[in-house]
Amino acid sequence: MLKKIAYLGGFILISVICYSLIKQVVDSLQAGGRVDTETQKVLSLQKQNSELKSKMKQVNSVEFIESQARDRLNFSRAGETVVIISQDEINKVLGTMIEKKEEIIPNWQGWLRLFFK
Repeated sequence: MLKKIAYLGGFILISVICYSLIKQVVDSLQAGGRVDTETQKVLSLQKQNSELKSKMKQVNSVEFIESQARDRLNFSRAGETVVIISQDEINKVLGTMIEKKEEIIPNWQGWLRLFFK
């Protein structure tokens, strides 16, 4: 009887050790996956950071500031004149008037309109 209890205790001890070992292996594999995902996040943030830095250099350039002052604030250089043309006038010149919606009518009304205007 004592031998059976010793075997049972040994089996339980080995089972607990195996369970702990397997759990540690699984946790370390999951940690490796988390490291990979975080590495990808860091790389994407670095790429975004470099894009923002290049955009910041562009925005801080004299040419960009001058173009924004001309476009948004209607500033001009000495000797230049600012001319403001309404969008309606531009549409007339370019021929891009807002297209009229064709009303959908039944055929018989179309024939009536054709012959009896």
